[in-house]
Amino acid sequence: MDSDSVDIRANAIVQSVQGMACPQERYAELLPLRLRRQGNIVSLFTHDDITKINRHPGVLGQGGAGGTLGAERPTIPNETDGAEHKMWRELLNPMFTARRIQRFEPAIRQLAGELIDSFVDEGEVELCQRFCTPLPAEIFVNMLGAPRADLQFFIDFNEGIIRPAGNSLDEIMDNVRKIGAKMVEYVYDLMAERRKDTTPRDDLISELFAARINGEPLSDLDLNTIIYQMLLAGLDTVGSTMTLVFAWLARHPEERQHLVQNPALIPGAIEDITRVESPVPTVQRYATEDIDLGGGEMIQAGDQIQTMLASGNLDPDSFPDPLRVDFGRNKRDHLVFASGTHVCLGAALARLELRTAVDELHRRIPSYRVKPGDEILYNNITIRRAYHLPLAFERAGG
Repeated sequence: MDSDSVDIRANAIVQSVQGMACPQERYAELLPLRLRRQGNIVSLFTHDDITKINRHPGVLGQGGAGGTLGAERPTIPNETDGAEHKMWRELLNPMFTARRIQRFEPAIRQLAGELIDSFVDEGEVELCQRFCTPLPAEIFVNMLGAPRADLQFFIDFNEGIIRPAGNSLDEIMDNVRKIGAKMVEYVYDLMAERRKDTTPRDDLISELFAARINGEPLSDLDLNTIIYQMLLAGLDTVGSTMTLVFAWLARHPEERQHLVQNPALIPGAIEDITRVESPVPTVQRYATEDIDLGGGEMIQAGDQIQTMLASGNLDPDSFPDPLRVDFGRNKRDHLVFASGTHVCLGAALARLELRTAVDELHRRIPSYRVKPGDEILYNNITIRRAYHLPLAFERAGG
């Protein structure tokens, strides 16, 4: 990464709202400004411009300047582009279709119920650590086929990569590389152990072992970078998004009660709450050619593009009354899961987990609020989440 680059973990706009509970007004203020340039670093703010860039063939994904996630090489598929990216997405997309992942709903619902059982009689809970973090993390570890006993190792790995320690970009990247090296070694060991076990399994590692590219099995390096990326994407992002959904509902009791009484609205509620909350505030892209955005705005070849998804999701030209959550808005063209070439591979799984979690919690604990005398605490760097989510509640029927 050259000296004129800025990693998304050091994005100045996101840093300025780091602990804010409601950064939406700050993001909305960036509109109607379309573009801000500092040297070869360009920030984009409108929904249309971000969508255009995400779909443009002359734009690379977050690996355009080399991998930044601590793996041996750019991760698959997130940090690949062009024909290589297309090849990997054609291999991996069928594993994550809505129809394929639907088979995991009973397991998600069962685990959600077990987690709720562990605190339902207490009348209060710190929901981030006791529900939102372990639910998607454990589900994904089981889907992948990794040992459940290593769950905390995976959670610590995600935290170290996504929210690394360091007071400078060099310190941040050094810590990311050290943490990443431990996971790379772990994944190689995991693959070796799984190859010794010939018991048939219905999990992602088994599918990856059986996968073929041009008739040939995947190399160990390819497998490692795929599994590495899956662990990053599958463990933290959904859990963080879940904290935002429940935090918003806890702060809006009338809307929550309406949702409890009308569970058919849960899918639409999740779409619009996550649009407003924007769990991934910004995503990095790289231009390989000059791009005319129209209206006199240009992207130049070599530009690093910081697409501000959080402001694009509040663009009034795309979402009327954008700061208001509307359960009936029924629009999926938001940027929560990015868009275009690098649209989130696991979007269908994330939606399933979020729908099931809200439905199950509301069935068991329909009335909850922020615990009196406490407050929700947020971290908005890289992935926004409510890392301290203290709730008080009454059980259903009591």
